[in-house]
Amino acid sequence: MSSLVQLILTFGLLSLLAVGGGTAVLPEMQTLLLHQFGITHTQFVHIYSIGQVAPGPNMLMVLIIGFKIAGLLGAFIVLLAFFFFCHRAYCVFIQVVFGVILAIVHGAAQSKTP
Repeated sequence: MSSLVQLILTFGLLSLLAVGGGTAVLPEMQTLLLHQFGITHTQFVHIYSIGQVAPGPNMLMVLIIGFKIAGLLGAFIVLLAFFFFCHRAYCVFIQVVFGVILAIVHGAAQSKTP
């Protein structure tokens, strides 16, 4: 499988799991990066440290990971997969679920009124 496709799938999954915040997925991220891309614990700690020192959100460290694996295109792909695509899909999913629940509740309330 292409490393770019693997980046999309890996960081898309991590994005879905990161509902409570990006740092919640750091252990899983480290495990996936080791097994799929060969990024060692020491390399991961160095990348994480750069993310902590750099201004802005600390999860921008994923751009460094993408760059290390596949250059500028890898960084861009990881940016989209981690910060945009899955969060949008998740938000749409939640909106649909709440919409269905509201429709059911509203329909049940309407059927009970004489």
